[in-house]
Amino acid sequence: MNKYDINKDIKYLEDNGVVFDTWIEVSDEFYHGSPGISASGLKTIDKTCPKVYHYGKGVKTEKSEALILGSAIHKYILENDDFDSEYLISPSDKKTDREYKSHVLAHKDEIAAGSTVLRKRDGDMLKGILESLKESFTKGGTNTYDGIIINPNTKREMALYTIDKDRNIILKVKVDVNMSGMFLDLKSTKSADPEVFMKDAANLGYGIQAAYYLKIAQLANQEAKMFGFIAVEKTAPFIHSVILLSDEDIQLELSKVNRLLDEYAFCLNHDIWYGPNGIDKVTKREPLFVVSRMPSWHRFKLEEENNFEG
Repeated sequence: MNKYDINKDIKYLEDNGVVFDTWIEVSDEFYHGSPGISASGLKTIDKTCPKVYHYGKGVKTEKSEALILGSAIHKYILENDDFDSEYLISPSDKKTDREYKSHVLAHKDEIAAGSTVLRKRDGDMLKGILESLKESFTKGGTNTYDGIIINPNTKREMALYTIDKDRNIILKVKVDVNMSGMFLDLKSTKSADPEVFMKDAANLGYGIQAAYYLKIAQLANQEAKMFGFIAVEKTAPFIHSVILLSDEDIQLELSKVNRLLDEYAFCLNHDIWYGPNGIDKVTKREPLFVVSRMPSWHRFKLEEENNFEG
């Protein structure tokens, strides 16, 4: 068992241009591969276990079509000037069409260099989302794209690294939109209706992300006022909403974030990555036997069937 050496990771980050406790530009590739726990890492630990998180760090998997489209939406909306250097839009929807094949052949060099080919319908979706974000929705004519995303006071796709000295760990975030301490994350979704979206947010761990981002900014002495989402639908008419989380929800989620950070810090500093059954912190061993109960709905059904009273 090797004791975690945080100084080694700090030196690696600094040697690669990372300045702690200030907003910096780093590539997605560097950010995801660099030392430190991110919000997505915490969500993985919460949904599965530390062992799954640790295993996934060293495994490269092919992106699903949904993830590819999500990345394309981010690039098109947040970093439009760089979009054409990373994505190509086909004149056809079907990969078996002559037009699609001809397009791929004509751009084989760009594709070999890493460009991703999107279908025509994906390109239409990107244009539709951008048009939706440019629609005015206030009496003053302010719209989400001009008034928030490309506002002169907005920083886009900036990373922040800080050190949690109490836990001896490195924390990191990369914020889509930072408008003077109001953090907004761009999310493509089936429904931008706030009530529907927040149900999905609860299931997908978006609250962990919100509390974590604000916690890190505050720890790094950076402006941190609120957290929300720019929720955009992926189908016409591409409705969108800007949804802010309440302070009450943030505080509730912060308790979970701190618990997950404690769990991650224990695993990292002891080099022990355990499964869903947990671990005895004294013996540092996973339990051999686990007593568990059937789901409550199943037990209630049996009790009714057997007229059980107790």
